[in-house]
Amino acid sequence: MFTLTSYFRNTSSIVFFLIWVAFLVCLFPMHGRAETLFYKPILALEQEYTDNILFSRDNQDSDFITTLSPEFSVETKSQRLKGHMTAKVDTIYYHEYDDLNGVEPSLSAGFDYQWSERFSVGANASYLEDSRSDRDTDSTGLVLGGDRERANGELRGEYRLSEVMAAAFSAEYVTEDVADPDSESNDTMTLRFSLSRNISKFIPNTMALFDVSYMNYQSDSSDVRDIDYDSLPDDIVVVIVNPDDETPGLIQSFLSASTYEVWRSTLGFSQDVTERFNFFVKAGISSVSSDGSSQIVIASEDTMLYDTSFSFDGGSTWGWLLFSGMSYKGELDSIHFDLSRDVQTASGVNGTTERSMVSLSYRRRLNESLSLRLSGSAYLNEQERENRADIDELTLNGACHVTYAFADTWSASLGWRYTWIDERHLKGDASRDKTYLFARIVKTFEI
Repeated sequence: MFTLTSYFRNTSSIVFFLIWVAFLVCLFPMHGRAETLFYKPILALEQEYTDNILFSRDNQDSDFITTLSPEFSVETKSQRLKGHMTAKVDTIYYHEYDDLNGVEPSLSAGFDYQWSERFSVGANASYLEDSRSDRDTDSTGLVLGGDRERANGELRGEYRLSEVMAAAFSAEYVTEDVADPDSESNDTMTLRFSLSRNISKFIPNTMALFDVSYMNYQSDSSDVRDIDYDSLPDDIVVVIVNPDDETPGLIQSFLSASTYEVWRSTLGFSQDVTERFNFFVKAGISSVSSDGSSQIVIASEDTMLYDTSFSFDGGSTWGWLLFSGMSYKGELDSIHFDLSRDVQTASGVNGTTERSMVSLSYRRRLNESLSLRLSGSAYLNEQERENRADIDELTLNGACHVTYAFADTWSASLGWRYTWIDERHLKGDASRDKTYLFARIVKTFEI
C-alpha cells in the first residue's frame, strides 16, 4: 500500500541530491552577490586508548587506535545568505585488531537565507558512516548494535508576525541503517511548529514559548541465526528417516516491522536574568501510538519447516514532557545545565523510548591559549514494547579534556572519558563500561 512515508523512503536519495544541488547553487553565487567566501582545510591526528573497543559486557578487548582526519570546509556570507559545506574522512587504524580498520566519510551542508525583513528560510543536509558503537552515548545514552549509515535533511523557516511575536516551522527526514548482529533500518519524519512572544511588558526580559510536533518512525529489522533441533516450536514434528545420515542444520529468520506515531506539545518561557545568565522551562504532554508485525521462518536446507506471522496494535500511551536548562557565560568561565524528559527514537534498538536526561558542563579559560572542560551526563531510556524486549537502560558519562592553542593555526588536546551502562531489563549483571584516553593535534591551514 502506498503511503506518504513509503514515498519518502523510496525517493530519499533523490531528495538529498536535490538539496545538495540547491545548496551548491546558493553557496557559490554569481559574481557580485557574495561578499565573503572562506576556505578552511583542517588536518587532525588523534591517538587514543580504550579498554573495551566493542563496548562488550564479556569480551573486553583493549587497543590503541590512530585516527587521521582530513577535513575541508567552505563558508559563504552575504547580506542575506549564510552557507557552509564540510567534507571529512576519518581513516581509522587499530594497533592489534586491524580487521576493524576503516574509512568513514561524512558530509554536511546548510544555509540560512533572509528572504525579507520578516521571513527567513534555511536547510541542512548531512551524511555519515560510523563504526563506533558508543558514538551516541553522550547524546542519547544508547549503544548501537553495529556499523551505521545515516543521512538526514531538514527545511526550516521563521516568520515574524509582529515586533513581539514570531512563528517557526521545520520538516526533517532521517534514514538510517544499522548493521549486524541485528540488521535494522529506520526512517523518521518530523514536523514541528512553534510560537514565541516577547512578554517583557509583563515580566522583564522574558519570552513565552509554545510548540507542537508530529513524528512518524518506521523500522524494519531482521535476525538470522543457526538453531538446534531442541529449539524448535512444540508444534513441529521432525522425522529422521536414516539416523546415520548427517543431520541438516536449521536456520531461523526473525523479521519485524513497526510504526510509531508521536505527538508532542509543550508550553513554557525563557528569561535573560542578566547579560550573562539565562534559563528556560517548558512542560507538556506526549501521545505515542504504535503497531507492527513479525514473522518467524525456520528452514532446513531447501525445506520450509515453520512459517508464522502475527501483528500487534500497541494502542496509545500518554506521558509528560519537561525541558529546562540554564547557561552562564562569563569572561573566563561558562556553565551549561540541562534537564529533560522526552519521547525520542531509539536508534539501533528499534522503536521509541521515554528518555530522561540530566547534563552539566563547565569550561574554564585558564589563559589566552589554555582551556579546560569538564562534563557529565546521565540518561535513563525506558519503554515497554509488544513484540520486542523492553528497554530499561541507565547510562552515566564523565569527561575531561584540556586544549592548548600553541600557535594561530595549531592546537593540541588531552582528554579522558568514561561511560557506564546498566541494562536493567536483562537478568543478572548486565552492566558494562568503557574508559577512553586520547591525545589530539589539529592543524588549520590558511587560504
